[in-house]
Amino acid sequence: MALARVKEWAAAEILTEPDLEAEFDNIYNNPLTLLFPLTGTGNINNQQLTNLRLENLAATQAAAQIGRAYYQTTQNAIHIDTGTQVRQVPDYFEAMMLSQVFS
Repeated sequence: MALARVKEWAAAEILTEPDLEAEFDNIYNNPLTLLFPLTGTGNINNQQLTNLRLENLAATQAAAQIGRAYYQTTQNAIHIDTGTQVRQVPDYFEAMMLSQVFS
């Protein structure tokens, strides 16, 4: 939900204390909507977006949303949704360690 105005103002309308307080209360009571209004596609204009983490899920999800990624906690693996199937991202570090043990 995007933050929206409380009242639509008309020309020459008088600003009253309750109307002013309602507008400010709208902001105070919806801080996440003000700070993170992700109701559409975000463009960070080649800037860095930091401190992100994947959602932790215990079960493999059904394929439905192309590009969705999550961390599957029971497999300790990242899964990526292709829209038709959910694929597990290979653990190259584990594969490298196993190849050294068995070689």
